[in-house]
Amino acid sequence: MVLSLLYFVSWATIVTIANPHRVVHYPWMPLWLVVVLVVLTVTWCARTHWGASAWRSSKLVEGSVLATVVGCTAVFLSTMSLPSALGTFIGYDDAQFLAGTQLVFVHGLLPWRDIYLLHGLLEDVFSGAIGMGVFSHSRWGAVAGQTMILYPLQCCIYYLFAVYFARRNRLVPLIVAILVVGGYLPPLLARFVLLPVVLILFDKMIRARSRFWCFAFSLNLVIQAIVTPEIGLLAVGVAATLVAFEWLGRSRGESIPTSFYRTLWCGGFALGLALCFAIYLWMTASLGAFVGYYQINIGSHLLWGALPITWFNIADIRDVVYFYLPILLLLLTVWRAVGKLRNQRPWSSREWTLIAAGTFVVLYTQKTLDRADVVHVVEVFTVFVPFVILWGIDAITTVDRCIREALSRGAASLRRVMGTSTSALGRALSSIGQTPRIASVLVAIVLPLVTPAVLASIRSSPGATHASSPAEPTIGLLGYTLPGTVDTTQVQDLGKFLDAYVPGNSPVFDFANEPGVLYFLLNRVPGARFLTIETAQTTQAQQMAISQLKQSRPRLVVFSDETFGLGADGYDFIDGMIRNYQVSEYLLQHYVPFADVDGQLVLLRRDLVGKVRPPGSVGVPVVTSGLYFEQPSCDWGYIPNFLQVPAEVGRSRGVSLKVVAAKPRSETIAGWAIDDQSLEPSAEVMAVIAGRVVATATPDMLSPDLATAFQTTALTYSRFLLNVPRALIRQGLEIYSLNSNGTVTRILSSGAEPAASVIDRGVTPRFVIDRNGVRRAVEASARTTGFVDRISPVYIYEMKLPAAVDRSNYSWLRLGFSRVSGQTNIELGDDTEVPTRQITLSTLAGTGRTIDVNVGACSQWYGYQTGTLRVVDSSSDPIVSARLIR
Repeated sequence: MVLSLLYFVSWATIVTIANPHRVVHYPWMPLWLVVVLVVLTVTWCARTHWGASAWRSSKLVEGSVLATVVGCTAVFLSTMSLPSALGTFIGYDDAQFLAGTQLVFVHGLLPWRDIYLLHGLLEDVFSGAIGMGVFSHSRWGAVAGQTMILYPLQCCIYYLFAVYFARRNRLVPLIVAILVVGGYLPPLLARFVLLPVVLILFDKMIRARSRFWCFAFSLNLVIQAIVTPEIGLLAVGVAATLVAFEWLGRSRGESIPTSFYRTLWCGGFALGLALCFAIYLWMTASLGAFVGYYQINIGSHLLWGALPITWFNIADIRDVVYFYLPILLLLLTVWRAVGKLRNQRPWSSREWTLIAAGTFVVLYTQKTLDRADVVHVVEVFTVFVPFVILWGIDAITTVDRCIREALSRGAASLRRVMGTSTSALGRALSSIGQTPRIASVLVAIVLPLVTPAVLASIRSSPGATHASSPAEPTIGLLGYTLPGTVDTTQVQDLGKFLDAYVPGNSPVFDFANEPGVLYFLLNRVPGARFLTIETAQTTQAQQMAISQLKQSRPRLVVFSDETFGLGADGYDFIDGMIRNYQVSEYLLQHYVPFADVDGQLVLLRRDLVGKVRPPGSVGVPVVTSGLYFEQPSCDWGYIPNFLQVPAEVGRSRGVSLKVVAAKPRSETIAGWAIDDQSLEPSAEVMAVIAGRVVATATPDMLSPDLATAFQTTALTYSRFLLNVPRALIRQGLEIYSLNSNGTVTRILSSGAEPAASVIDRGVTPRFVIDRNGVRRAVEASARTTGFVDRISPVYIYEMKLPAAVDRSNYSWLRLGFSRVSGQTNIELGDDTEVPTRQITLSTLAGTGRTIDVNVGACSQWYGYQTGTLRVVDSSSDPIVSARLIR
């Protein structure tokens, strides 16, 4: 009872954290909740240990309550924190849980039928709703709910997971608590908060042949698969483990219903629960959308693309451990399972649970390989934490047993050698050997000593719940925010602009991927199911979005933004016009640029042009000219080499354009350059003749191969294109890279002709003179700092459209080459000197004699006024034809 009172006091501490004299505070936790929790705790303790002898019962209750109730409370109090004023707000990844909560609970949109949530209900709705309900309906309130309630709750669940599987070894949960409190386990994701419960119920189910536990396990698994789609994938591994458990445990001559009792009951319950959910979906007209969500989500994830593995050069060794440890443990699990099968040794329920948790590594590691960055390495490891904990329990238990056996053998040997009269040491060793938890004690004592973050976290825990803000919120839904970190003026101006043209309950489509701004701070609703349109990557998904836009017909579309959302670089450095090219093409054909509101490009539905008030009359600063060229260059990169062209485009002959070529007056030098002083792109690349700089370029082109080779994302943009007048290129040309210390380093060719015959000639001078007359010392480098890959002529073409042709009615441009195309870079536009007026692409060697590019997805295509377009091509394969195709 004393421990229960301690539990009550612990919760009372949480209650009394609120301080009305501070700027940041939250309401008192209701006393009834504390009382209910205490009553439930006492009831659980009494029920769990009912019937044991008085002495053993008291000892057992004390140990259980200490490990579960008090330990869990200590973990909760040590990991909770109240956030101070928040900083920058992107409005994409840091806001999906805000927009999802707002759209579901405020606007009443139904998941799947009305809105697609990328991470599922648990993370994109409930993780924000908890804080908004307890603290305040704001961004700050949602974050406070995560740091004060959700994250501590996650830590407690993983701690209780260790308590359950460690059985009577109370020191193992202590070790887990130390790692959690010290921050040595990664921040846990809301959508996987209940994943350990699946494994606990799995263990309970296989230990007891009971329909109740089969139902509890099935219910938990089905609910988690609904609220977190990724759990559905992990459920496959757990189900396979259950079948294997009953297959290996069957007796000769048993019938299938008897042998697979749990499997059949779990399958039946799961099917029944799934049927009930399907009926709900059918009654709410969500069934087709639910199935479509999985089709789209799986297909779109396959198009994310791979990233180079660049995270393991980071100083924090934990990221390396997070990646390799689960794989190593999986191999050990396979080795262990094979050994047990060969030797026909019995399996414990914990070992079967270990197998089930190991299947997560097999099924989920692919996500790390697809997205090999620190964020996803840490995210994936959170799924494997139960697997790692189970192995830790087994490891410590095995070491404990080995120590006891070694000490017992040592004591017996001493008694045999020295005799009973001089066996004091043997008796001491025998006494120590009877201690069941030697290794656990040592780890529990040593771990806090070598991890000072644990003690620091405990010491700072009282202050973690006392926060302050320098100012009151400027925008109520934003909550406490550091002044100057969020452009609230832009948000307010955009809100005022939208209010002038769109009623509050009408949709506004977000093509800029800033749901936190449009759907949360400005309280708008989307024009399609997709909370973020970048998730609609497959043809099926984009056509679905277009179909929904045709039905909702939003008056305004926020097409791009310079401050919030994904920005100009887009996702994986692919602009939204390219990634969602079909949606972009539909928008640009049915909407026109209306105004730039503080960097937010807003489109107006084409049929409303001239029927609404002018944008300048709204009372917010706007730009209304040159809006088609508000975007950076529409850079398709190498995508046209791989993009599947619609069948109707491939069959169409289209409209021919007249192609007029000019003789090349310059040549393009292509290669890569990095700073000799640090692993960063070179500040500048210089073309030098006779010791003087004649041309320069900045390495800013995509180079994922260098990021992989040097193991750093800093070199993701390290390639360059350097244009040099053709008359100068045969006059002893040299290429240099400018370093951060002001010196230059010579770059040689990669050995390919004709680059080698041009670049590698001559003797390296002691210095070069740049265009400003500054002498730059030439520094030799001990490592490779760059290469020139190729030199090719630059051709300039003019493509003339027939007078009767309306360019905006055509979405594809087909370029034909004189022979199979080699590697080249093509720039298209009415002014190829201005990047924002360009549509660019690159071809690979062997692509073919033609290449198609979806110019209709680029805003620049609709802004060109002249009937003549200029094309710059740095290839030795001349362009001989051009066609426009609808």
